[in-house]
Amino acid sequence: VIEVQLTYRHSPTDKIDIHPLGCIHAGSVNCNEKAIGTEVEKIKNNPKAYWIGMGDMCDAITKNDKRFDIGGLAKWVKPDNIIESQREFIVDLFKPIASKCLGYLTGNHEETVHSGADNDITRNICKDLNVPYAGYSCFINLHFSRSGGHRRLITVHAWHGSGAAQQEGARVMRLMRLVNDIQADIYLMGHLHAITK
Repeated sequence: VIEVQLTYRHSPTDKIDIHPLGCIHAGSVNCNEKAIGTEVEKIKNNPKAYWIGMGDMCDAITKNDKRFDIGGLAKWVKPDNIIESQREFIVDLFKPIASKCLGYLTGNHEETVHSGADNDITRNICKDLNVPYAGYSCFINLHFSRSGGHRRLITVHAWHGSGAAQQEGARVMRLMRLVNDIQADIYLMGHLHAITK
């Protein structure tokens, strides 16, 4: 559980934007680095914008992984130092918006490296950026307050996710089970490589 204190004015125009960023797979040749760079700029330039790292930020597929393909690495990845290359990339990418991070989750790609190579890349990134480590799933309690003592609590449940198959119907059903099982105001689930509202 991560507790975040935020102040606000009582006005319809006073709002915050929360950007869930995940499944970037930095280090993969298929990563859309331009799109994520644009999103980082958007967050940086909006004083009311915050973000949550949803896991699988690094592709984290090394030579010991059956999914490994040397041709699948981005040009900037050092083939003899894959994980460190990707960690450095993510830290450089998110450093300008590190202070706006509400929580940074790990994903199944990072956890494969963590369990197989004793390299906790997610915690290392969190330490480098000084952002809250959020595990594989977490609650983020957003405590809004304004002068006069008015307070409001919004609870976010963020989970990297698993078990939703590839069909749209299965994804929606998985999200429905999540909403029925856990009490929150906002539900975020990564891993789907799709946007479902």
